[in-house]
Amino acid sequence: RLGGHEFQVVPARGDDQDFELANLPAGRFESLVIAHVLEHLDDPARALAALLRACGRLGVTRVLVVLPGLKGFRSDPTHR
Repeated sequence: RLGGHEFQVVPARGDDQDFELANLPAGRFESLVIAHVLEHLDDPARALAALLRACGRLGVTRVLVVLPGLKGFRSDPTHR
């Protein structure tokens, strides 16, 4: 809890069609954070589009995407 808000972490697989969000109930979450995932995927634009569609179905109104900066991007050979 932080400032009266409850935070729940739900791990998901980035290689799944909708990041395993299909089983989550609609209306339960307001925000979604995806951190340091998209830079590892073959088609990040397609993955982000699928994620945003799932968020729309779930009623998620805020999505925060965290990516590494240029220096961090160069530091990991799995970044694409």
